[in-house]
Amino acid sequence: MSKSGSITKRGDSELGWPATIIIGIVVVLVLFQILDVLSGLIFGIILATIAGMIAGQVLRGRPYSFLMSLGLGFFGGVVGQVLLGLIGFGGLADIPLVGSILAGVIGAVVLVFGMRAVKDGDFGR
Repeated sequence: MSKSGSITKRGDSELGWPATIIIGIVVVLVLFQILDVLSGLIFGIILATIAGMIAGQVLRGRPYSFLMSLGLGFFGGVVGQVLLGLIGFGGLADIPLVGSILAGVIGAVVLVFGMRAVKDGDFGR
């Protein structure tokens, strides 16, 4: 018995079933949003790694290691999008899959050649 003298069933809540349904819907929407962010992150890592591996193949005849390909592809993608935007081909990077990889490869090659010219002639070999 509760303080008011009425009998309550186990599992009853003060909010009722509509609130439970609303909370359930919110939880599902939040989980979908988290899944969307994680899938985008994983997809970005895969594209950056592919771009870095292709850049390694172009520059030295064999791909770099996974971490080197990932870093080179990520930073190469940033450099590639900036360079393509500066020369008027910024829309090229907007092409799904191919444009991102192409911008990453172009940027990675420019990045490695820039590092070789400035810092170390053996960088990326």
